[in-house]
Amino acid sequence: MAQIINEVRVKDSFAIGDTVLWRGNFNQAPPVRAVISGIEISTQKRSKYGEETESALWSQKEFCVVNLSNGHWAYGEQIFPCYSQEPDKETEMVRINRMVKSWQETGRAHSRLTNDDKLFFACLGLNPLMVGITSVCGGDLLYYNTAMYASDTDAIKERKI
Repeated sequence: MAQIINEVRVKDSFAIGDTVLWRGNFNQAPPVRAVISGIEISTQKRSKYGEETESALWSQKEFCVVNLSNGHWAYGEQIFPCYSQEPDKETEMVRINRMVKSWQETGRAHSRLTNDDKLFFACLGLNPLMVGITSVCGGDLLYYNTAMYASDTDAIKERKI
């Protein structure tokens, strides 16, 4: 039986091929859309290995590990139903505006490898080749203004020139 949330029908289960929202970095990263490419279900919560299955109930997600089409895997607690298959343009603009504001205030902006940041660079008139970039943790990115920070280490630690 499906559940209705804000007038959107949500299935009781998830399956291989479904698009879900995934929060990486131990649920600290912003949610991104990902397609489930594999599911394993275990008898123990947060077990990394289990029995392969085609689908599972959302109520069982704590016992699941999923493989995602973006090359990552996730514990079940890191995935959530994706109510719309279309990207949320308003949310994307909020993210870009947050990045632009951060850049203007600090000379730094955080993003993810899975994000398309062309609009961020266009809003500021920046050439992406002239911006410092480093990986903070896994798929996290930190863009930094090379006129304000001597190195990526300084940008991460917020030590300005």
